Amino acid sequence: MPTAKELFKPINFQPINDDNVDNGIYTYINPPKKRQSHPFTVYPIRELHLLIAETLKYSQKLAESADPFEDDPWTMSYIVDLNYKMWFAAKTDGNQSTPAHHQMTGKVGTESKCIAAGRVHFTENFASIFKIDYNSSDFNPSFQSLQWPLAILVANKPDFIKSSVVIPDVIQVAREADPLGKKVYKLPFLSTMDWVVERFVTLQELWTQPSATKKISPPIPVVYPGLQFYPPAGTTAVMAPPPSTTDDDPEPKHNGPPAKRIKF
Repeated sequence: MPTAKELFKPINFQPINDDNVDNGIYTYINPPKKRQSHPFTVYPIRELHLLIAETLKYSQKLAESADPFEDDPWTMSYIVDLNYKMWFAAKTDGNQSTPAHHQMTGKVGTESKCIAAGRVHFTENFASIFKIDYNSSDFNPSFQSLQWPLAILVANKPDFIKSSVVIPDVIQVAREADPLGKKVYKLPFLSTMDWVVERFVTLQELWTQPSATKKISPPIPVVYPGLQFYPPAGTTAVMAPPPSTTDDDPEPKHNGPPAKRIKF
């Protein structure tokens, strides 16, 4: 079984190029989708116990009714932002749905960027982490992006313990469908810790994670004839009536009231 050092190559961030995901920075690639529409909270490692308390009852109910071959009630979504900070979110009784990965960045559209996104899989009742993946249709990250959450989990083990979450002696990382096929690698904690110290010892941002939760308010979707988009906060959108044409004049004309400018 390969080690973390053998699986993951060093990533040196290149200037952002949205057409080149290999630079290690991923930009939101999908059109807006109907997901969380009211304010929600993302949680750092140090406050993970609060998220567990919020979502435990919902996950227990889901576990009782879930198809064991399809549904995993003991998962949380995560992102790692451009400052090497890892944030968690999950569906709770008070949420309409689990926040989408791009929403967890707190940014809009192509301003939503991260260096890793996926899911963390826990044992029952969120007692222990046993696997992490990079399953995110919002960002479509590569397998190499898994080195960031893996390194953060290992480097910040004491904070997980404070949140009553066990980091096991063996951590699994899942390679999804790609040219090399789907596979799960089992990485011993001690050798992985050696790799983290060797590669990331000077990256202090990775070793020091946030100590407070963060509230995020998703933007209100705006419908413009045939198009849905999310306007950046503080901008002005022009809402014009749909164009119409006549046989005498093929050029589009706007009928009805003048265009309205709406502040966000």
